[in-house]
Amino acid sequence: MGIDSFRTIDEAIEKANSVPYGLVAYVYTEDVRKAFYVAESLEWGSVAINNINPDSLYAPYPGWKESGLGWRLGWHGLEEYLEWKHIKMEV
Repeated sequence: MGIDSFRTIDEAIEKANSVPYGLVAYVYTEDVRKAFYVAESLEWGSVAINNINPDSLYAPYPGWKESGLGWRLGWHGLEEYLEWKHIKMEV
């Protein structure tokens, strides 16, 4: 886990977004507004707020940037294994 110091929340967001990876970011705060501001501003596939485990069987687990392509878990993850086909027939 990378740890770095910062003076403002926007500086922390800028530093986090400057790396070539973006699988999971972690935010720890008691301020719900700040937590959601940071989570929405981060260019990361998953953001865990005040917890260490962002996985959920019901939510997608995407990798952004060089952290991988595609989705895992949730409906989006299931779609990775499907090939859709449309067939229309008139009789």
